[in-house]
Formats: sequence, C-alpha cells, structure tokens
Amino acid sequence: MDASALAQFERTCEMALGSGTVDPQQRAQSGQQLAQLGQSLDHIATIQSVLDNSMSDFAVHAASNSLTRLVTEQWNAFSSEYEVYCETHLLMKISSLTTHLIISFSSVINSKSTSRYS
Repeated sequence: MDASALAQFERTCEMALGSGTVDPQQRAQSGQQLAQLGQSLDHIATIQSVLDNSMSDFAVHAASNSLTRLVTEQWNAFSSEYEVYCETHLLMKISSLTTHLIISFSSVINSKSTSRYS
C-alpha cells in the first residue's frame, strides 16, 4: 500500500469511526468499505500495511478488528507457513510497541521527577 492509498484508507476510517460531522450516508458507505476488509484473506496485505505504517488510531483500530475477524473466522484457511508468519509478525509488533511504551513511560517519569526536584 503506497502513501496515498494509506491516506485514503485513514480518511475512510475517520469518516466511519470518527466523531466529526459526516453525512450519515457517507458514514454508512465508509463503514461498509471497512467491513469488507475483514471478509476475505485477500485483504491481509492491506491490513498488515496499515498496522505497520499508519499513525491513525481509527485506521489501526479498523485494521486490528479486521485481522481479528479473519483470524477468528478463517484461521483454518491460512497455510501453515502463513500461520507462523502471522504469529511471528504479531509477536514482533507487540515487542516493538512494548519497547516504545517503556521508553515513553520512562521519559515521562524522568521529566516529572526532574521538574519536581528543580
């Protein structure tokens, strides 16, 4: 997924899931587009690209829900190699997020303790 496709996906997610003022028909259409993502294994590459590259909470939420649906409902359709790939990819992603959270949390604690003793 290139940058323009990712940006379009993020806008679709914002329209479907965001709290901003959006025409109800547009919101419904965007929601239908997102629902299709979790219906076919053909969308796995798109889902992974969003999870790896998007900074939009709405896009990550939509992609996560779609991946959860695919894994839950269609796990038996995954090849053994792809099952291992998914497990490894998810573990690496969790590890990277955990590291990022620890670093962020540490910097917040350090800034609070520094300002307290200044």
